[in-house]
Amino acid sequence: MVSLRNAQGKPLQERVFPLKGAAKSVELNWGPLEPGTYTLAVYLDQNRNNKLDKGLVGQPLEPYAFSNNARAPFSSPNLEEQRFAHPGKLPVLLLR
Repeated sequence: MVSLRNAQGKPLQERVFPLKGAAKSVELNWGPLEPGTYTLAVYLDQNRNNKLDKGLVGQPLEPYAFSNNARAPFSSPNLEEQRFAHPGKLPVLLLR
């Protein structure tokens, strides 16, 4: 599951992108994007229940990531660390 978000972290689009085999990267074709600043949140739905499973205290039980490999020990990372500029010319984002 990939969530494309605006610079303030508000979801703009959320999509499931199936991985094929042992893919190490995937191209995400969102269609044309406006030039601007965005963030991404991604999780691997290992049990295919269409949600990020969490433990008793809210910790993620499935792999997840944020754009720019932003990390925080006990919560979502700071939005400033997640933001990236998109020129608006390319319809594809590459996840690795």
